Formats: sequence, structure tokens, C-alpha cells
Amino acid sequence: MVTIKRTKEWLNRSYETYRQLKSFKKRLSRITLANISRYEQTFTGDSGNSTEAKMIAYAELNEKIDKAEEELKKEDARTKKVIDNVQTPVHWAVLTDHYLKRWGWQRIAKEYGYSERHILRIHGRALQEVAKFVPEEE
Repeated sequence: MVTIKRTKEWLNRSYETYRQLKSFKKRLSRITLANISRYEQTFTGDSGNSTEAKMIAYAELNEKIDKAEEELKKEDARTKKVIDNVQTPVHWAVLTDHYLKRWGWQRIAKEYGYSERHILRIHGRALQEVAKFVPEEE
């Protein structure tokens, strides 16, 4: 059987991909064509044509975003498939809200009218239930 620690790590894979995607999008927003000249030093290529180098960097970042979005879809689908095996409705809801909707504990607690501490206890029990469905090795 998979440990609770391993279960959390497995469930958080989707979260990590999401954070990476957000980071890429934030970087992209800083190098739009309107303000790209501000980043001339960062994106000047070997050819000396800074505009070309900037456009290449912009395109490469867009490509990374596309790949991260695809990876996120795959991770979310795997995570959902595992969470959907959980039979206890409140466990399923807490896991879905946190790992798929990416809500924080405070928001989840507010939604359900529980204290944050109680939500964390529910999460602990939910992890025990979902651990049965997490793949041993991938």
C-alpha cells in the first residue's frame, strides 16, 4: 500500500505543473510585443539582432506554455481518475477542491462552514482513503 506521504506527493504533481504554468504565463505577460524593448539585454542573441532574439524567446515561452498546459490536462485527468474512486462524499469533495480546483484550505473551510483545522482532519482521512487507489510506481 502507498504511504500517505507518497499519496500527497502523487496528488501534488498536478499542482506543481499548475504552478509552473502560472510562472510561464507571468513571464510571458512581461515580454509582450508592446514592452519587449525593456528586456533588450535579456533577449539579445548572438546575431546581434535583439528584435529577432526577443521574438524567438517569446515563441519559445509560448511553446513551453503549450506543453505545460498539455501536461496539466494529463495530470489533472490522472488525479481525477484516482480521486473519483473515493466513496466518502466529503472526502471526494475536499480532494477535488484542493487538488483539481486548487482551492486553499481557508477557502474550502469557508465553503463547507467548517474550521480550517477540521478541513485538515478531513483531508488526512481522505488521504488514507485515496491512498488505496494511487499507483505504486509510475
